[in-house]
Amino acid sequence: MKNLLILPLAAVLLIFGCKAKQEEALVLKVLLIDGQNNHKVWPESTPVIKQILQNSGRFEVTVSRTPPGDGRKTNYNAAQPTVADMPENLQAKWFDWRPDFSQYDVVVSNYNGVLWPEEVCLDFVDFVQSGGGFVSIHAADNAFSQWEEYQKMIGVGGWYGRSTGKHGPKVVWENNQLALDHSEGKCGAHGARNPVLVENRNQNHPITKGLPDKWLHPTDEVYYNMCGPAQGITVLASAHSDANTKGSGKDHPILLTLDYGKGRIFHNMLGHGIEAYAGAGFQHLLMRGTEWAATGKVTFDTPPSSDFAADTAVTRTP
Repeated sequence: MKNLLILPLAAVLLIFGCKAKQEEALVLKVLLIDGQNNHKVWPESTPVIKQILQNSGRFEVTVSRTPPGDGRKTNYNAAQPTVADMPENLQAKWFDWRPDFSQYDVVVSNYNGVLWPEEVCLDFVDFVQSGGGFVSIHAADNAFSQWEEYQKMIGVGGWYGRSTGKHGPKVVWENNQLALDHSEGKCGAHGARNPVLVENRNQNHPITKGLPDKWLHPTDEVYYNMCGPAQGITVLASAHSDANTKGSGKDHPILLTLDYGKGRIFHNMLGHGIEAYAGAGFQHLLMRGTEWAATGKVTFDTPPSSDFAADTAVTRTP
């Protein structure tokens, strides 16, 4: 009789176990924002970002494209223009751009351009503060130097009138830890594009747990002199900026996480061109970082060691 009771109980446990796994694997809704960027590759990189995420089976991606800018020359010494600076015909288009962040688990930004309308900015702040995720890719951390709450979300940014006196200290990786440089100066720089040796600085974080100590990433930019509030930053990885190719000669954080209210931010400074998106490590980080920003955990299996090498940039078609 006892044996007859054990089988149904085991079946029940199996059913609940499967249900838990199914719930854990529910598709996450991603809003991918583009439409402007000083990096002209954005019309090519957005479809690749979408493909990487959707091919994982974990995400459903919707692209929201902002209205265009007015074609003015980029001014890296001043904050991005506002909607009020746009011609009337473009202002009308901006009036109609109202993404509903509440319908998504995480927002991924491939955007750097005109400051969003105030209503959209307020909605975005509420979305992240209330627990929504945010992923900033490469030049998205150049955006919105005049928007204080955005600076808090990304921790540090560069260019567009940023200076340590106005925005906060620069960040470097020094003596195996994050260090802050308060010396006066402009913020945002990079050397020549080269393959990047990524060094894993946090084996305990869900995004980078199980990844190797270092691996070579395809041709990309290593940002340095990035500055901002720099509060609550967790450094996941750093890279060296080579002085021989107009770099700083120092190590700098390139993968960060932050909390903002109940929300989580994954700040990825890599991703300048299509070559970067072909990196197997970059693709794993995009998937893992987006899931973590959305849920606070990573359910993807540890990537195979064959996707990483310290002397060769492992690439694959997204």
